[in-house]
Amino acid sequence: MSDESATAGATPPSVLRQVNNLRASSSGSLTPRLGKGTSPLAKTMSVSTPRSRPRTPIGSNLKSSSSSLDAPGSSGLQFELNNLRNELRAKQREHSETEEEVRTLKAAAISKDKALAKGAADLAQQHERAVKAEQALAVAVKELKTSEEARTKANSSAEAAARQADKLTQKLANMPKDAKFSAQVASLESEVRSLKADNAGLNRDNKAGCNQIRAKDKQLDSAAKEVEQARHTQLHNKELQNNILDLNRRLDEAKDRENTLLAVERQHKADAASMTAQMTAADQRADATDHKLAVMSTDLKATQERCRELETEAVVLTDELTRTSAVAARAAAREVVSGSKDEGMVPVTLHLEEVRYLQGEHERLREKMKHMERNLQASHQVQEHLQQQLDVQKRLSSRRTSNAHPQEQFIPNTAPPTSSWS
Repeated sequence: MSDESATAGATPPSVLRQVNNLRASSSGSLTPRLGKGTSPLAKTMSVSTPRSRPRTPIGSNLKSSSSSLDAPGSSGLQFELNNLRNELRAKQREHSETEEEVRTLKAAAISKDKALAKGAADLAQQHERAVKAEQALAVAVKELKTSEEARTKANSSAEAAARQADKLTQKLANMPKDAKFSAQVASLESEVRSLKADNAGLNRDNKAGCNQIRAKDKQLDSAAKEVEQARHTQLHNKELQNNILDLNRRLDEAKDRENTLLAVERQHKADAASMTAQMTAADQRADATDHKLAVMSTDLKATQERCRELETEAVVLTDELTRTSAVAARAAAREVVSGSKDEGMVPVTLHLEEVRYLQGEHERLREKMKHMERNLQASHQVQEHLQQQLDVQKRLSSRRTSNAHPQEQFIPNTAPPTSSWS
């Protein structure tokens, strides 16, 4: 029992240190990722959540979808997923260690229960023996008192017989010497003999009483030894009761530690479920980011191509406008200089119509030039907007390792500005 109590006393510090280490590691590792709380849905999910489709590595997806953009956040996502997987494996190992500790505590509790049952049985036996010894001691004391009373009565009877013999002897010495005296002497002698016989019987009874008293003294000594042994047994029983109380206290502490470990195990399961949900959400965010990067890359390429086309068309229109302006200026100057004096020249009305046509063409080209400039400006704005969105997506993917809640991330407006050429 002492070995078991020593074992039970040596177990709790290691268990408490392990529980404190588990709490510190779980709180330290989950604080930057889980924030201030965990959603109830994540707590109810199991550790091994089935997945609807096989998950491909996020790094390969980012490289295949945005290789031309050189996205810097792919390594951060892969590092975050590796950290989540490592923490999940660590939580599973801690879960197995916690289960092993719980089994050890249950085995220790069972052994303590057996020891308590055995101690209670020993205590009942010792208590029964003490009660029997006390009863035997009471019976021996009663018998000793009875023998002492018989001895006192025998001593008083012997003393009375001796006094009576002395009186008879003195009477015999004082009586006259005659025939009647002889008869009285004979009767007195017979009486003395009877008294001696009675005295001898009393002596025998006295010796028997003394022997009985010595036997009772021996019995009293043995009873006193038994009483002393019963006292030692009572002290031992008190020690056993104290040990039983100590074992009960340790058993309660073991049950409390078991409840604490079960609570830690439940927390680990909830953390593992939350990590699994975070990994699933990270996969979904990675897929959405890949799709957005691909769409934005396509839009950026189309916008750049449209900008180049508009710039080429603007150059062509500028050249055409310059040539038309020069032709109109030369025709007007020639009309002013020559007038209508030569025969065979173009009529004035036709010339004026040509001039008006050229002026209208000039105005049309000017309007078209302004329209092309507005389209070019709008295309530049769209290109800048797409470039800003691409930069925002890159920053979000690079800083995803430090974000605890993905639903709180800022998602800018991805709708491009309206343009006249779209």
